[in-house]
Amino acid sequence: MLRLVLILLAVWIALVLIRDARRRRRLRGTPPSPPVMTVQCARCGIHLPADRALQHSDGRLYCSLEHARDDG
Repeated sequence: MLRLVLILLAVWIALVLIRDARRRRRLRGTPPSPPVMTVQCARCGIHLPADRALQHSDGRLYCSLEHARDDG
C-alpha cells in the first residue's frame, strides 16, 4: 500500500513540474504589451485610454458623450 502511495506521489510531482515548465516556456515567448497612455475625464475624473476619450472643441477630454454634453 505504501509503495502505491509513493508511486502516485511521484507521478503527481512529475506532472506538476512538467506543467510549470510548459507555463514558463509559454510566458517567456510572449512579448510584453506596450504601455497605454491614459487621460482623465474633465467632468468625472475617471482615467481611460487616450484612444477611447472624446475630445471637445475646446480641447477638454471626456469619457462619454453624455459628459461632454453636460459639461459643455
